[in-house]
Amino acid sequence: MNKKVVPAVLIALLILVTLFANRGNRGFGTLLWEKVVSHNPETELFVEVLNDGSVIIGSQNTGLHFYSADGELLWSNPTIRVKDLVSDGEKITIASPEGIKQYDTNGNLLATYGQNYAFVRVLSDGTVIGYRMDERKIKAFKDTLLWEVAISAEQIETTGDVLVVSTGSSVRAYDKTGSLLWSVPYSNKIMCMSVSKNYIAVSVQSNPPYVDLLDLNGNSVKQWSISYTPIGSIGVTDYGDVCVVAGQKLIFLLKDLDSAVERLSLIHISEPTRPLYIS
Repeated sequence: MNKKVVPAVLIALLILVTLFANRGNRGFGTLLWEKVVSHNPETELFVEVLNDGSVIIGSQNTGLHFYSADGELLWSNPTIRVKDLVSDGEKITIASPEGIKQYDTNGNLLATYGQNYAFVRVLSDGTVIGYRMDERKIKAFKDTLLWEVAISAEQIETTGDVLVVSTGSSVRAYDKTGSLLWSVPYSNKIMCMSVSKNYIAVSVQSNPPYVDLLDLNGNSVKQWSISYTPIGSIGVTDYGDVCVVAGQKLIFLLKDLDSAVERLSLIHISEPTRPLYIS
């Protein structure tokens, strides 16, 4: 699944959601359909593109909407306040002030867990992981509460059956039972991290800023200094190649090279501290 997190900006705007794909005899990059989504810029807009081309859109002020691969609105729930969103193609899992909620792709509510959740992720075995901000706890559910860990989390991600957590000053990994596997401390603030099947990329706001590439055992594989500030979103592939948004530029870092191999000037790019989703 391919996810976009659209950051907040300072003025009101309409988010134009556009889907491109290579289908049938149409060339790559052919415009398939587009929708204009009215959106409050002070909240994030989550977009999840499933393997069959269908699209899920959610935010705190517009609710949850499911479009077919042809752009037809199949169902929506405009009252649910979406603060995070993931999908495996069969289930849609959201975090909201009303709790963690799971839907099937037909919009049927399958499960609800607790309330006041800010982040949600799902392990490969179906275990639902949520972060409840008012309690500062990560909780794991599978029909019922399995375990919980008291921690102040700024970001949670999963890879397989491993939960990876950024506290802002450390990166920690937990197994599917909630046991701590390892912890890597940082002396400067962590801005963002991204997780793939084999690697964890961490952007650190130091002087100069840098990117730390970890393996899934918490070992530092490579570090790159970044000459642009502020450093923001980051993404990592399964091969350990990284792209990062910094100083209004999109910078590509290859694991086998010591420096950035390409820099693209992006005049109007914002600086979200959220992961980029790349492959």
